[in-house]
Amino acid sequence: MKTKVSTLFLLISVLFSSCTRQKYLPNSKEIDVNQYGSYIEVYPLNETSVKGELISIDKVELMVLTKQDEKSILKTIPIGRGLKFKLRYASGKRYGWTIPTYTALSFMHGWAAMFSLPVNLLVTVAITNSGVQAFTYKNQDISYEELQMFARFPGGIPEYIDRDKIQ
Repeated sequence: MKTKVSTLFLLISVLFSSCTRQKYLPNSKEIDVNQYGSYIEVYPLNETSVKGELISIDKVELMVLTKQDEKSILKTIPIGRGLKFKLRYASGKRYGWTIPTYTALSFMHGWAAMFSLPVNLLVTVAITNSGVQAFTYKNQDISYEELQMFARFPGGIPEYIDRDKIQ
């Protein structure tokens, strides 16, 4: 029994620790007034992935502000076939509290807890996962033209802005 409880505690702690968010992402009520671009993870073919804020996109390239060694760097990624990305435009809903709550409530069911506990765990983990992923698009879901609307500069970086000073 002690092993099962410690395994459950470990599972719940891993679930909570993996749910991080970028500080510049708005919550769901502030989506329309956000001054920053959305968080994007870009997976170019045969290259390492790039993660950071979507700054600009045009027909040729995609610009992402990423951090390297605590410095902000503007990376340019050519748009081509096979370019995959995952975009998060707002912080997901946090339903992680439901997992321990409904797990504890399952024990109130008496002998029926052996049936309700796995059901409650499956449902609450599924709801928590979908809440975190609620404000996410993948390359299959959105076109490059629509992706522009999630950039800090949807019409491209203005000429009067120095690209090296973007933070």
